[in-house]
Amino acid sequence: MSAGRIVRNDGARQKDGIVTRVAQIEVYPQYLEEYLRAAYEVAETSMRNEKGVLFLYPMQVEREKNKILILEGYRDQAAYQAHIQTPHFLKYKSETLLMVKSLELIDTHPLLPELFRAESKKLPAVESGSGVKKVITIEEHFILPAIRAKVMKYLTEQNRDVPPVSEAQRELMKIVLSTNDDIDEVGERRFRFMDEAGVDMQVLSYDAGSPQNITDTALAIA
Repeated sequence: MSAGRIVRNDGARQKDGIVTRVAQIEVYPQYLEEYLRAAYEVAETSMRNEKGVLFLYPMQVEREKNKILILEGYRDQAAYQAHIQTPHFLKYKSETLLMVKSLELIDTHPLLPELFRAESKKLPAVESGSGVKKVITIEEHFILPAIRAKVMKYLTEQNRDVPPVSEAQRELMKIVLSTNDDIDEVGERRFRFMDEAGVDMQVLSYDAGSPQNITDTALAIA
């Protein structure tokens, strides 16, 4: 599947520095349960760990289950920019990229901004038995460039020379991951990124485009 329509509405000016918006998302039905788990995870992690996130509420449309609304509120533009560079947000965008049929970001004006000025409530931090706080990110992703190239070549040939990633998906990827450097690297660069984000441990899994997408077993092993 490929992402379809991506619409951004960045023209609105926020009152009192507070940034609020609604993300309208349509998910391919076969990916719905997987997407809902990812949306819950990023919302829960953001609310617990990011002081600049005032609220982040994913909601499922009752009559159209594959349509999701996410209410977003950030203390200011800097908090929003920091949010979209966090490991958990980048993980969410990476793993849901092929699940999203359409995405529209609608900036809004809060009518009662004073409601958001107070410190947002955070979920309690997880502590180890020794009382030391730890941050563990589950299923962080990595890619091996040589394997990615082979899988993309195979999928393109199987799709009658049409690349499996659409132009809309490429534009969305540029928003959160302008290059593959971060996801390709599993050494010093990734450790530095973890240190900057306060992450103690990452559990890595292979990203989309793994050899399991190749149905020819001999070719996948090769």
